[in-house]
Amino acid sequence: MSFWDIFYDNGGELTTYRECFEQAVAAAIAGATVLTANTRSARVVRAAAERQLLLSKPAWVTPDVLPYGAFVEQLYSESVVAGVMEAQPVRREQELQLWRQIIERSPSGREMLLPESAAALASESFRTAMEHNIPLDSPLMSVSSDTRAFSEWCAEFHRQLAARRWTCEAMFTRELAPRLSALRLPAQIFVFLPETTPAQRHFLDALAEAGVRISIAPELRCGSDSASVRYEFDGVADELRAAAQWARREIEAASGARVGVIIFDLNRKLPQVESAFRSVLHPEHLLGEETPCPFEIASPIALAEYPVVRCALQLLSLFAAPIDFHLFQSALSSPYLAVSPEAAARFLVRVKKSARRLVSVEDLARWLHESNELPGLRAALERLPKHAAFSSEQPVAYWADLARRILEAFGWPSGVALDSEEFQCTQSWRELVASVVSLELLEWRADFRGFVARLERAAAAQNFKPETLNAPVQIMDASESEGSVFDALWVGSCSDDLWPDSPKVSPLIPIALLKEAGVPLVGTPQADARISRITSRLLQSAPRISLSMARRTDDEREQRWSPLFTSFEAASEPIEQPPLLAEQFAAVSLEAIWDSKAPVLSSGEVVRGGTSLLEKQSNCPFSAFATWRLLAKEAQGPNDALAPTERGKVVELALQLIWEELKDSEGLRRPDRAAVVEAAVDEAMARELPSDADEWSSRFRDLERQRTIGVLTEWLALESTRKPFHVLVHQQPVEVELGGLKLQGRIDRLDEIGDAHVVLDYKIGSSNRVSAWEVPRPRLPQIPFYALAMLQQKMNLAGVSFGIVRKGESCFRGYLRESELLPCARLTKRNFEGIAFDEYTALWAEELKRIAASFVQGEAAVDPKIPPGKNNSSCEHCHLTALCRVGELASDDSDSETEGENDE
Repeated sequence: MSFWDIFYDNGGELTTYRECFEQAVAAAIAGATVLTANTRSARVVRAAAERQLLLSKPAWVTPDVLPYGAFVEQLYSESVVAGVMEAQPVRREQELQLWRQIIERSPSGREMLLPESAAALASESFRTAMEHNIPLDSPLMSVSSDTRAFSEWCAEFHRQLAARRWTCEAMFTRELAPRLSALRLPAQIFVFLPETTPAQRHFLDALAEAGVRISIAPELRCGSDSASVRYEFDGVADELRAAAQWARREIEAASGARVGVIIFDLNRKLPQVESAFRSVLHPEHLLGEETPCPFEIASPIALAEYPVVRCALQLLSLFAAPIDFHLFQSALSSPYLAVSPEAAARFLVRVKKSARRLVSVEDLARWLHESNELPGLRAALERLPKHAAFSSEQPVAYWADLARRILEAFGWPSGVALDSEEFQCTQSWRELVASVVSLELLEWRADFRGFVARLERAAAAQNFKPETLNAPVQIMDASESEGSVFDALWVGSCSDDLWPDSPKVSPLIPIALLKEAGVPLVGTPQADARISRITSRLLQSAPRISLSMARRTDDEREQRWSPLFTSFEAASEPIEQPPLLAEQFAAVSLEAIWDSKAPVLSSGEVVRGGTSLLEKQSNCPFSAFATWRLLAKEAQGPNDALAPTERGKVVELALQLIWEELKDSEGLRRPDRAAVVEAAVDEAMARELPSDADEWSSRFRDLERQRTIGVLTEWLALESTRKPFHVLVHQQPVEVELGGLKLQGRIDRLDEIGDAHVVLDYKIGSSNRVSAWEVPRPRLPQIPFYALAMLQQKMNLAGVSFGIVRKGESCFRGYLRESELLPCARLTKRNFEGIAFDEYTALWAEELKRIAASFVQGEAAVDPKIPPGKNNSSCEHCHLTALCRVGELASDDSDSETEGENDE
């Protein structure tokens, strides 16, 4: 009869969970090794033991309290060092890689889409089988193709381990059990586990036979021995705020009290939980005060989610493959880099304008070469290997060393003094890299992209929680609360859809074998016993317990109490919820002042601007004031492919080059016109667009080249229908003084037709209409500005026109003295009120002077010419709506007259 059987035959007296915890603490103080369910439980028991030792002894040996898994792993490591065991333990990444290789080489796994996920599932299923002594060669393993394949994988896994003289964590206890007598073992072990598997019981039997005195925490009495009440709330936000207020009341009532908050679905509510508890327990953070936070959320999250590790992964990803610009911006702005924040900000603002959506390391190298903001980083990166070498397959250790050098080049993580949590993260990161490097024993080779992808998967799969237990309020889920006791406990989200829960079941092991092995499955006595045990533990973890539930979830789904908690009485008084910090300040009576006047532009004050200043002042004075005097300019970029401005620059430059070659309408008849167009497009793209080395960008440039050549060919065909003309200038700079402002512009093109002159302004969009030139307040005053500039130069200006250069829509849209000057659509009587061209240019001059003078005089009213929501409103794409709050203005219910209906 085993020790385990003897213990239960003696019928250990049932006790409460807090009494079990006290027994564990007493055993640790007495010098026994205490085995717990998880790391947090071990830290809690150790801390409780040291608090008691502090009261009675000036010095003591640190209590030996550790998780059961860590104890077994420690024993196995000692056995290898002592020469008792020959098989070397594999790391987690090695085990997963071995499973993946086995799966990919098997007939059933060769076409598997997600071998990494299959490897992780196989590893967990193998662990379940080992813990419950499930025979993987049983005939029942042939009930389905999945279970049959898993059985074959396990057989190959055993063969591979034996051939390499390796073993894995799931097999430690089986291999250690017959050799325990040759090891140095603790004299006494106290087992503080909620439940034990067959493999654990077998190992404890072996320890007892080896002379270790085993003590086991008694079974728990069912039910609650605490004063428990229930609270019910309308919604989740109310429930969480009440829980936070309850916790504050408890720690204020008793200094040094340990308060627990258990939420069954904590992982789904992490942001809400943190916000609610921070607003109630730590409101001073709103005032910028750095004080210790009185609560801690004990919810392990992926290592990759911690900022210091995320920064490292983003930097390495940049060298592996192009990454999104916003990720690049986040990495370079990180405080963990030894880069000046101001210099990095200036660098990012400069490069963002021309950046593509995806950023490569070649882009970074080019930007650093073109700027002087980050000379140290530029020098450090130049010492790294050429990026072409990153695509070759190399041993993992080679890439790990290169990754270290890349991070050192950026100064990671020495940019800031690391706190305890950040330091622990970097230590865990180094262990993770070492784990991936260990794959070299499996002869795994990859390019740098594959190496970084492996790091990212490993960091995303590794849960990490810093070692802290100082906060008086501990927030956790049910599994993390194992091994903890409190002075007061709040259990939230007590609905029937969350508790009882449904234990996970491996799909690779037949249900019949799982039931036979006693695995707790839904509907089995083992599952019922598990739920009863966990519920009893929760209800016995503190002398005062509050249970809570929200009647409705955030998505308005109704909830009911879990039947395990309905027997408790409802609280007689609600949780008193005083106002939050922001609600405690008395309301201030605000005086509304309509201030649409900015200071007058002082003499000598220089405002650099051109026609865009006039456009903004005409469309909405506040927009011009904010942009040019408050410098609230819109951030440009990044762009998916080409920004509209870049495409426009290519078209304008290509047309300039074409007309420098063709000169006039006679040149359109040249037989080499197509070759001239192609050469002009090639040169324009070379000048205006950055060189792109990656395949996608090269292909895109080829398509853009073909598109631009087609558009310009169509445009020149339209030009060939015109009266004889001569192109005088392209991209001609002009300057005009208006209302005290010197404004600059650049005329795309000026044509001479007989003795008359016509201004052309190229547009690649189809929405530009001549109605945008009408006074008062022209929406697009560039053309009127150019007309005024030409008149001041004594040109015989006879017309102005948009040149719409667009595939299938190329045309002239103009306002002419004589209609035959350009093949434009005839204007209607609505346009320009039927006024002749020469008379209207005088109106333009007066209106432009008025607009410029209003800017100088500080006119800054939020007064869009076309209200938001109407066609052609400047508010539609304005970046200042949060500043001007135009949405608060009363909207005009009458529909504005649609502009441009009869332009053509």
